[in-house]
Amino acid sequence: MSFGRRTLVRRFGASLLASPAFTLMGLGAQAAEKPPRRLVVFATPNGTVMNSFWGPNADTLGPILSPLKAYQKRLLVMRGIDMLSAYEEPIPADHRPDFANALIAKQPFLTTAGFPIAADISIDQHIANTVGKSTRVASLQMGVDSEIGFGPINGVGPRRGIQPQNVTSAIYERTFGELAKSAGEASAMVGNRTRKSVLDVINKDLLAARCVVSKEERLKLDSHAEALRELERELSLDAAPVGACAAPPAPSANKVDFPTRGKMQMDLIASLLACDLTRVITLQWSTGQSQIAYPWAGVMGSHHAISHGTDGSSRDPVERDKLIVKIETWYAEQFAYLCGKLDAIKEADGTSVLDNTALLWIHEQSDGFSHSRKDMPYVLAGGCQGQFRVGRQLNLNGVPHNGLLISLAEAMGVPTPSFGLAKHSQGKIGSLHA
Repeated sequence: MSFGRRTLVRRFGASLLASPAFTLMGLGAQAAEKPPRRLVVFATPNGTVMNSFWGPNADTLGPILSPLKAYQKRLLVMRGIDMLSAYEEPIPADHRPDFANALIAKQPFLTTAGFPIAADISIDQHIANTVGKSTRVASLQMGVDSEIGFGPINGVGPRRGIQPQNVTSAIYERTFGELAKSAGEASAMVGNRTRKSVLDVINKDLLAARCVVSKEERLKLDSHAEALRELERELSLDAAPVGACAAPPAPSANKVDFPTRGKMQMDLIASLLACDLTRVITLQWSTGQSQIAYPWAGVMGSHHAISHGTDGSSRDPVERDKLIVKIETWYAEQFAYLCGKLDAIKEADGTSVLDNTALLWIHEQSDGFSHSRKDMPYVLAGGCQGQFRVGRQLNLNGVPHNGLLISLAEAMGVPTPSFGLAKHSQGKIGSLHA
């Protein structure tokens, strides 16, 4: 059985685990680490209404973002970022390039039926190739009714897209189900009388450490060796994660409505990050030609039809914008819900998971009516351990969105001088960090 850094820190404290004795045993260095950085992408279809998304001044959020008021000082609200890769020839007239461009920054390939195929690796997978080596699951691609439509946002390489998983119970089984199985096997091993205890396994390291440390350190080591035995005993009785890392109840497999499916996915995201089972997650809501209606938000027609004014209630431009604002405000409420879930999880150093996460809300387009991919809206929450300067609105005045993707990778500790289509790749956007 192995003991994670968080379990050891909670049980023994960072000061002991940073001691020379534990460093010799390969434990101290882990205990001294900062909480991990995470990336969560929250992707929604169609566009927004910019004059309701963008606030009138630096201190005021736009009406759409009003549900995020409690997190305003921890937000970086952006506009003026152009998804120029979606304007490369041949330029599709509709939604085909947009979700497939959002995290890849290259025009997708199209099947003979006209559906997009990933042109290259997406930024989340690029990051996961490095960051994912430290977790049980390298990354997760989650969705809410994203089975059909104009392309997933993820890819592992040219013509190798990743379809989001929309079934929460399937994701739970892949992550917590496998963890529970492994923990049960480990617990059975601990209960086997013929198996050596954890302290027996590392006994040689303990003896070696006692020979080279001071008398005071030896006393500490002896004192806490018994605590390790007690920890082993407790874990053998209850293999479930401790503290903030608690396996949630298994989600229901029953058919539920769109808002409930989204909430189930977000609840699971929070638990996955709390237990450090993965550090890279994307959540794609619906698809580019979303037929979702939002009666719970006072919108009866389909999102896609409303964005184009082809729904009866949206043929007047003013009425169309009012309906899009209602839909967008509902998505802002969901984003705020996820912020709250992550902020409620406290790390060993007193920060929250939100503080250590780049939680980024992206849109498929800036304006659904015209299929515009210029002046794109983005909201980043959390700051990723101060890697992004939050608490402000920032108009980037037409920079390629490749730079935002590069900034995400750099913030996650993955050096990335270039990403996506080379002609639009100009390095990270420095003003996001300064």
